Amino acid sequence: MQDNQKQYITASAVCARYGGITTMTLHRWLSDDSVEFPRPMQVNRQRFFDVTELDAFDLRMRTKVPAIRANSAA
Repeated sequence: MQDNQKQYITASAVCARYGGITTMTLHRWLSDDSVEFPRPMQVNRQRFFDVTELDAFDLRMRTKVPAIRANSAA
């Protein structure tokens, strides 16, 4: 596989990646614009998520959540 080729994972793999969340939780994250969860591409009614976009989401959440906790503790 080439280095510049994107990698995609299925919705069920995304659920497993985030601690075994349900497909309903994934649906809610996608429906809630404030979560800013990466949008999938759809092929034959199956959703595929770009791993690079998921990694960027994880990084944003790691920096965003501590700031929210700090503000709520004050």
